[in-house]
Amino acid sequence: MDAADQGGWDGKLGPARGSLEKGDSVGLSYLSFTGHVGLIVSNSFMKREFGKKLIESVLPQFDLTDIVDTSGAYIPGRTPTCILFGRNRAPQGETVKALLGKKGEPGKPADPAHGQVWTAILDQIDTIPSESDFITAAVFPRAAYARHPWSIGGGGAIELKEHMERVAKMRLKDVVEDIGFGAVTREDDAYFIGKSAARRKKISKKYTLPVINGSNVRDYAISDSDLGIFPYDSETLDPYLEDPILKHLWPYRNHLSSRLAYGKTQIDRGLLWYEYSILFKKRFTAIEPICFALETSGNHFSTQWDRAVFNRTAPMIVVRETPGSGIRRELLSFLNSSLACFWLKQSFQNRGSAIDDLGARQRTDLFEVFYNYTITGIGSIPIPDKLEKHISGLIDSKMKNFSRFMEKILESENAPSRLDIDILMQDAMQSLKTSISMQEELDWLIYMSFGMADTPGLIEVKRPIINLGERAFEIVLARKMKAGDVETTWFERHGSTPITELPEDWPEDYKRIVERRIELIETDRFINLVERPEYKRRWAMEPWKEMEKKALKSWLLDRLEDARYWSHGAIITLAQLADMAMADPEFLQVATLYERRDDLDIPALIATLATPEAVPYLPALRYTDTGLYKREEWEKTWEKQRLEDEIDEELAAKVRQIRGAGKKGLPSLALNRGRLSGVSGRWGSADEPRIRKAYDNIKAEKVGDILPPPKYRSADFQRADYWRLRGGLDVAKERFISYPGAAKDSDGTLAIAWAGWDHLQQARALSAHYLTLKEQEGWPADRLAPLLLGLLDLVPWLRQWHNDVDPTYDARMGDHFDDFVTTEARDLSLTLETLRGWTPSAATKGRGRKKG
Repeated sequence: MDAADQGGWDGKLGPARGSLEKGDSVGLSYLSFTGHVGLIVSNSFMKREFGKKLIESVLPQFDLTDIVDTSGAYIPGRTPTCILFGRNRAPQGETVKALLGKKGEPGKPADPAHGQVWTAILDQIDTIPSESDFITAAVFPRAAYARHPWSIGGGGAIELKEHMERVAKMRLKDVVEDIGFGAVTREDDAYFIGKSAARRKKISKKYTLPVINGSNVRDYAISDSDLGIFPYDSETLDPYLEDPILKHLWPYRNHLSSRLAYGKTQIDRGLLWYEYSILFKKRFTAIEPICFALETSGNHFSTQWDRAVFNRTAPMIVVRETPGSGIRRELLSFLNSSLACFWLKQSFQNRGSAIDDLGARQRTDLFEVFYNYTITGIGSIPIPDKLEKHISGLIDSKMKNFSRFMEKILESENAPSRLDIDILMQDAMQSLKTSISMQEELDWLIYMSFGMADTPGLIEVKRPIINLGERAFEIVLARKMKAGDVETTWFERHGSTPITELPEDWPEDYKRIVERRIELIETDRFINLVERPEYKRRWAMEPWKEMEKKALKSWLLDRLEDARYWSHGAIITLAQLADMAMADPEFLQVATLYERRDDLDIPALIATLATPEAVPYLPALRYTDTGLYKREEWEKTWEKQRLEDEIDEELAAKVRQIRGAGKKGLPSLALNRGRLSGVSGRWGSADEPRIRKAYDNIKAEKVGDILPPPKYRSADFQRADYWRLRGGLDVAKERFISYPGAAKDSDGTLAIAWAGWDHLQQARALSAHYLTLKEQEGWPADRLAPLLLGLLDLVPWLRQWHNDVDPTYDARMGDHFDDFVTTEARDLSLTLETLRGWTPSAATKGRGRKKG
């Protein structure tokens, strides 16, 4: 590094580094005219959009002399980096020296200064050209580094990328209508609640849709997708708020109203408080869009046959397709190919794979390195003139069948048997094996479309079904492992067996094709570069037994929520729930499969299943001290929102009176928060604006500003399970409500109720349970107090949602239970303030803090 050691650098590397990452020229301008500087910076500017100005406008003003890719080096406390050397003068010469990474540090070195990648850099910095296992050192045209994004892959990667871009006449953006997000909520926790929670909250199916996250898009399929609330009319896409959605979203109304987009709040943008922050309606109505994972270690593109919400981690590609053209399948075939994966990894930011205890970003096996793709950049991927559509269509169909394994178990009318699961497994595994075989043929067809391979007869020969570990590149890799030339975790990570010889049962024609492929891998520079683990499809599936166990667990938990267990409307204990389960033959059948044993301990199984899915009924049993403080802030917000609703209802009544409309003629203002639903914009009377202004003044005086309450963090909950089930907005997604310390003394197991009950059902069950413990069990006041507190906490919600006159009691139920708590507290010689100040005993609180 002789150039960096020469005079002229004033030691201001820190400020220079920070400035360079922001994309201005300050970093290099710290130097004297003849000096040299070396800057170690994050390499994110090379591929991400913010680096475009730096690369194309700023750096060309200076004499950039050397580029060193250090992303594979072990550097504690750093994200993937590079080092730039340059001088504060106009560019000199037409070339730039570059040390390009080929693979990362194979492990944590004893001394980072002597790691293998760093040592290779030191050895090759003054030896141009040179090649090692880790670094390619060469001279490149300066013009190549005046265009964004940079490609810094060694071993011929730059040349192959340029070859692809030269051969292809089209780019993806030339053949599609649009690329972008489908929707942005800016409060995903409030909307994306899952199928079981939506069922418990009685949200209509017509107002729910699958939610596609990038992590769900894998190997042509979309699996384990979430379910989200979609508060829009399915035909017009106008916002619509049904009653169950109103009750669910109302607690988060202030947060939802305050969402910022384009510098304005939801309300200031003219949107209703319950709408998504952004819904791209044209994209949403697109027929069978292609979606993809933004951050992944491979390339995962899939079609979505039905309507869905594509969030920010799974953008949509809206295809411009004429009837019969098949362009969608053709694009899917290329985008999922190994060659497309190669181009993507050369064009987008390398995020590394993991961070160790010293903060060093690891890049061990390259196939596990994650990349960040971008919406703007992906449109530039080169598309070959001729593409294959039949193979990708088959893979698409097969992998969607594979991904529906869990759904088929859960949606079965009858309890699944061992035979049912085995048949499903065989069908799914056949789909997977067929897809692996077809993808291998597809990859080689794509090479041919770019003029990279001459393997004939790919379609005509009889192709066997091949397993993981039997692809041509894997055979080459296994031979190198046997010879001691490489070390890799590829086979171990994917549960495959390395083979060094072609299987005997393969047809002779197919053997000849694979032998030719192996020859090309060993002799052709481009084929050798792309037929590597980091670009080939991993087919990294969750182990079958784990998928089966997860599906069976979901079936059992859904069964425990069935009406047959809760039609009695009473709080029960885990022991009582176990008794009912033992009388349920279908539950026992599935439990046997889940436990993989016949001698079932049903009480223990019920406790294992239900306890992690239950959240206590009292805040003092849910939150830590910091969480209780935040809960108080949320309750203050709800009090103001209720007062705001009351004022809005008074205004709505006045407007109805002026117009002579019935109650149905003007829906509640509380639904739309500041916008009169159904009003065209003209007032029916000159008095209405004056009345509206008067009520706005009343609201400002009585309510004032309503600030969004603080979001929760994991440390605010007493158990990790509570945080998992609730999240930052404290959205109730649990299956059960728990009542610690509320079981009869003769039982001793945890008392629970179904979380699908509304506030009124909860109040009725809790009051009945309270009276049983008081009158039949003779519990004293100190043990009954938390149960009364639970009822007291329900009263505001009962007044809000259930305060119509109940014909059975001839009373408003909110008022009824308010009176009940007051009367019972007086009977126990307790005040309401004493109840509100109740705290659990140290023993109970200690148990609550155990990790779930």
